Amino acid sequence: MMLHISRITDLLRKKPGRYIHHDAGNFRMKEASGEDVNLTEDRREYLVEPTAQQIDDLLDAKRLLRDGSKYVLPPSRARRPRE
Repeated sequence: MMLHISRITDLLRKKPGRYIHHDAGNFRMKEASGEDVNLTEDRREYLVEPTAQQIDDLLDAKRLLRDGSKYVLPPSRARRPRE
């Protein structure tokens, strides 16, 4: 199942602690507990497995950060009141 880049970041935001794990050239989205993230479409269940190109594009756009073999969303930037 091919996902759009925006869907990947939306899924990461949906539950705190989600991340993308890189292992042996494959990328797979995981829950904070380490369980695989699954999507159901047309009554079929799919693993969330972004492509290497999607990961590169998200890194280039600074929409993902690498932490070892994990790829996570960057910290949200809270707006500061102007002084």
